[in-house]
Amino acid sequence: MDALPEVSFNYWIEIGIAACAVFGAFIYKFMTKFEFKDKKFLTDVWSVHGNIHESLTELRVMTDAARVQVVQFHNGEYFMDGVSMRKMSCTHESLSKGVSAQADKINGLLISLFTPLIEDVTKNSPVPYLVKNQKDSFGKHAFEAANIHCYCVLPVRHKNAICGYLMTQWCNPNKAKAVMADPEKYVKEVTDTRNEIEVYLDEQSRTK
Repeated sequence: MDALPEVSFNYWIEIGIAACAVFGAFIYKFMTKFEFKDKKFLTDVWSVHGNIHESLTELRVMTDAARVQVVQFHNGEYFMDGVSMRKMSCTHESLSKGVSAQADKINGLLISLFTPLIEDVTKNSPVPYLVKNQKDSFGKHAFEAANIHCYCVLPVRHKNAICGYLMTQWCNPNKAKAVMADPEKYVKEVTDTRNEIEVYLDEQSRTK
């Protein structure tokens, strides 16, 4: 009489063990897949940023520049009338030895403070600009504080919209003089690097 309950009890124990094994296998597979995707995402993002920095460094070396930066535009907070603040931040920077970093200073700055620079960006011309010839502005004073004597700037686009810019800076007056004397010398290098940056940023958007 006691055999039947014992068989039933053992049967349900075995069913429970099997169910736990199946559930555990499912959880393991799910977590492994999630971890793989997470690692792949981080690897892809790291690869994009690594490629961008490598391109900037190559451009800096080829042009004998002091700094090369990628600055990207973004939304900030909102004004009282509800209009979004347009801001910009330096996301990538390559520096020559002994040159001070500026990426930490170009963080969430209002684009409206750099109107002359933005005008240069929209010209889409890789010719150099001499800082001392610019009109007095917040942007000019910021350039002088960073010891920039001349610079080249090109827009960086994503889906045909300007999302930032690539800037090459010379901080030595003699080097700046040589750049201004032969403004066409680095046109190809600067333009090619801008095109590479656009490709890398497009890759970044696809990894989201």
